[in-house]
Amino acid sequence: MAGEYTKSSVDISNPYEETIELSKMINLIAKNENVPLLSLDEAINPLRVVVPELEQMVLIVRSVNNTSPNILKNDESHSILLYTMKWTPIATSFHVILNNILQTRNLTLLKPWLYYIKLLMTALSKLTTNFSHITVYHAVKLNLITQYPEGRVLIWWNFASCTSSLNILNDGNVFGQNGERTLFIIDSKSGKSIRQHSFYP
Repeated sequence: MAGEYTKSSVDISNPYEETIELSKMINLIAKNENVPLLSLDEAINPLRVVVPELEQMVLIVRSVNNTSPNILKNDESHSILLYTMKWTPIATSFHVILNNILQTRNLTLLKPWLYYIKLLMTALSKLTTNFSHITVYHAVKLNLITQYPEGRVLIWWNFASCTSSLNILNDGNVFGQNGERTLFIIDSKSGKSIRQHSFYP
């Protein structure tokens, strides 16, 4: 998502560092598997002191009809909608705050988010997975070349919204033609389409 990036990758070219980072992720996944699946209201309750104006965000999300009720329950669909919502200022958007926390890889900071992440991951797991190779694009309005040295293996810890349409990238609000920008061209093998559950299809 353009204009809201903080460093989200970890260099794992060092085997010792790789072991530490993978251990953290395994711990997080293990904890999340044991987290109960709650309603959206219950899942975001611990986040009311973390996300400004969360109540207003949820009211907007609740006003949107679930376009695929046979696949996702309302709360599951709304959990994706909540993630895709942009807020003003952009730094207070739900997904920006969540991704910033994920990038810390700090389990203490992540703890209040586990209920929501469980609901979101449950929703995503029900969507059709595209196992065929498809090229998608992740656009950032920053110069990130120094953070991605050629030949290095890195892990993205955060969620990354992508598009398969190059035309969308021409929109100045998304990527545009001016200023410092970085375009990630991703060979996706297991992507999930959230088009029907996004504020920005």
